[in-house]
Amino acid sequence: MHCFYHTTIDAVGVCKNCQRGLCPSCAVEITNGLACRDRCEAQVVALDQAIQRGRAAMGGGSIILASIGGLFIVVGLVTLPSGLIYLLLGILVAALGGFQIFAGRSSKPTSTKPSA
Repeated sequence: MHCFYHTTIDAVGVCKNCQRGLCPSCAVEITNGLACRDRCEAQVVALDQAIQRGRAAMGGGSIILASIGGLFIVVGLVTLPSGLIYLLLGILVAALGGFQIFAGRSSKPTSTKPSA
């Protein structure tokens, strides 16, 4: 692939906003990707911020889901044997919330910059 702006130079990456190939002189590194220098930098920063807000919102919902599961487990244990369905449902919901919390933590972006 060649640079969109310099068609004779090989691209080193793709702009996170417009998906165009970029050579080293046209690319600027933003926290989690590349952007077209002086063209797409603001959009890529805004996109990264939106992704971070979405991840934060997802984490909060996962904690609530796990808490509701815990509540169902307590109700199920207190009302056994008739509360067995609450206990099973609570285990399922708490496990789902816990899985989402774990998956959210393991999918956090890592820096693409090499160490100095």
